[in-house]
Amino acid sequence: MLNLLFKTTAYYVIWQKFKKQILLISFSVVLIGFIGMIYDDLFDVLKVTDKESIGILLFTKWFFISFIIAINIYALRKTKIKEKKELKPVNPKTQEILKKEKVLTRTDLILKKYLNE
Repeated sequence: MLNLLFKTTAYYVIWQKFKKQILLISFSVVLIGFIGMIYDDLFDVLKVTDKESIGILLFTKWFFISFIIAINIYALRKTKIKEKKELKPVNPKTQEILKKEKVLTRTDLILKKYLNE
C-alpha cells in the first residue's frame, strides 16, 4: 500500500534507505503529542494551585520530550548515508583478463580466425 504512495523513484529510494528513521521520527511526533495531551488532562484534573505541583508536572513533561528528542538525534547521527562496499576477491580468470593490454571482442576473434586461415 505504501509502495503506491511512493511511485516516483526518488521517493521510493529515500523511503527504502531511510524507512527506519522516518518511522522513528513519525512515532516520536505522535508520542510528543500524546505527552502534551496527558499533560493537559493532568493539569485540568488536578486543578493545580500549588506552584510545586506545576513545576513537577512541567519538568516531567519536558523531561520526556527532551528524552525523545535525544533518542532521535542519537539515532539520526548513527545513520550512515553512504555505505562502504567491501570488494570481493577477484577470481584468477578475471584478473588475467584485467591484466591484458588489449581485450578482444567476438568480432575481433572471428576476424582473427578467418584472416589467419
